[in-house]
This record gives sequence, C-alpha cells and structure tokens, in this order.
Amino acid sequence: MVAISFDDGAAGTSESASSMRILNALNKSGFHSTFFYVANWINNSDKEAEVKKAYSMGMEIANHTVSHPDLTQKSSSEIRSEYDNCAAKLKSIIGTDPSPLLRLAVNDTVKSTLSNVPMITCSIDTGDWNSTTKDQMVNKIKSA
Repeated sequence: MVAISFDDGAAGTSESASSMRILNALNKSGFHSTFFYVANWINNSDKEAEVKKAYSMGMEIANHTVSHPDLTQKSSSEIRSEYDNCAAKLKSIIGTDPSPLLRLAVNDTVKSTLSNVPMITCSIDTGDWNSTTKDQMVNKIKSA
C-alpha cells in the first residue's frame, strides 16, 4: 500500500495552479490523497475554494499547523494552539471536522502534547519544494 500526500498548499483554483493540476490528475485517475494544509497560507477566497474542491473530490483534508513552525522548538501550549487553530480553520472551510492527522517534525514534547493525534512523517522527501528537477525526484523515489 502506498499513501500519497501533499503539504503546504493552497495555491488556488486556477487551472494552471500546481495544486489544481495535482487534484485534477488524481481525480482523473481515480486516486485519492491527503492534503495537509497550513492555515495561514489559506489566506483568500480562491485558496479556500481549492480546499473545498479538494474535499468535494474525496481528498482527505488534514492539519499542517497554523504557521508551519518547527513544533519541536515550541512549548506545549504553542503546539496545542498550532494544531487546534488549524483544525478550526479547516472545519470553517469544509463544514466538518478535518482529518485528525498532523504532519510536521515531532519529538517527545509534541507527542505528549498531542497524544490524541495521529502524526505522519514523510518517508521520502522528494525535495519538490527546493527546485528539484523531475528526474531528480523520480530517481529519489526509485532508489527508496
């Protein structure tokens, strides 16, 4: 079994937006994925529309915190606030509770603070966020 997920987004609903190209390709192929959204980056109605569209296509909408901090450097109250406020923002957009999943770096403080939260780390970071070429990404996935 392979789980495909994407994080950070949203880019908006323009057909040329990276997130819409991904959503449309997944939908066309009959695949579903988890989209981990950063609440503060959903900062206009077009980006909210993308989250709604992803949800309406059957994608899992999940938590990538409010501001994308290094949670391992935060206090318990800051960690809880990042998670809870992102969940609240996502719920206000899709009209129901988002997935309880969280994706970010974790340590013992994060784990104990969010002991009721399933935490996901990525096993393969393609580096797509860092100007990696298509061939470099494919080679990284194949070698893994």
